[in-house]
Amino acid sequence: LYTKRKAQALEGKKLPENLRAKAITFREIAKDALAYARAHNSHLASYDGRMEVVLGWFGDRPADGITPQEIDRQLTETGEDRKWAAATINRYKALISLCYTLAMKNGKLTANPARLVKHRQENNGRIRFLSAEEEMKLRAAIRRRHVPEFEIAINTGMRLSEQYTLERVNVSLERKSVTVQQSKNGTARHIPLNARALAALKWVLESHSAAQVFPHHANATKGHAPRWFGSAVEKAGITPITWHGLRHTFASRLVMAGVDIRTVQELMGHKSILMTMRYAHLAPDHQRAAVEKLDGEKPSATTTATQAKAQTVTLQ
Repeated sequence: LYTKRKAQALEGKKLPENLRAKAITFREIAKDALAYARAHNSHLASYDGRMEVVLGWFGDRPADGITPQEIDRQLTETGEDRKWAAATINRYKALISLCYTLAMKNGKLTANPARLVKHRQENNGRIRFLSAEEEMKLRAAIRRRHVPEFEIAINTGMRLSEQYTLERVNVSLERKSVTVQQSKNGTARHIPLNARALAALKWVLESHSAAQVFPHHANATKGHAPRWFGSAVEKAGITPITWHGLRHTFASRLVMAGVDIRTVQELMGHKSILMTMRYAHLAPDHQRAAVEKLDGEKPSATTTATQAKAQTVTLQ
């Protein structure tokens, strides 16, 4: 390469512009991705935490020199060390891919190596939700001042960050609804309040005058469930359940009560109905009732004859 470049210099050939330009580091495209997340997504805290890990891998490396194999290796090794679920690994991969996608859009890079990294198969088959008995035990273990938080979570299905970043101006006791200005999908949604959730919110709002509904839970806005919840689960002596399990409980009970999947999707704020379909198996009685309607239809003699004739023609 040195000899070739000396020959080019003697011929008066200049270096290509892309060789003259300073290499774009991963840190630089990561900064752009965080700025994008800040403008379009309310879950900046989760992006910050993940990006800190990713910067530890690639930080000041030239972004165009990072290969799909390196990304896959880092995801695999760190996932094994930290016991990450497949879903968590996919979230990190998606964040890296976002960095490159925006860099390409901004004309800084020409390729996205993260697109070639294998997507991990997520196991969404098991959905942990509270039974009626477990809920009674958990309620008994929760300190009285935290019961409204639990009540709101289990009766609205709000995500952890949605509930703990909720502001007073987005609560309407008159219309019995709350507005999530920017959900996980980047869009606003309106959540109706049943009697329990309405009473809990009213109690919380009357207990202080701060702009935020839950002003004393900074950790919850960073993706960590309130400490009292973990303590209450342990004290109740039930099978461990995460805060997200309360959201699963909300959706599961809607389905078991006969609410149609499309409505459940809207209430949960799912972008795709495929996410909501995970709960469809919880409505066996309604599915059974649907197929049993066939038993009530007794075909007439004419219909039976017509069907028999059609079958004969088909066989011939």
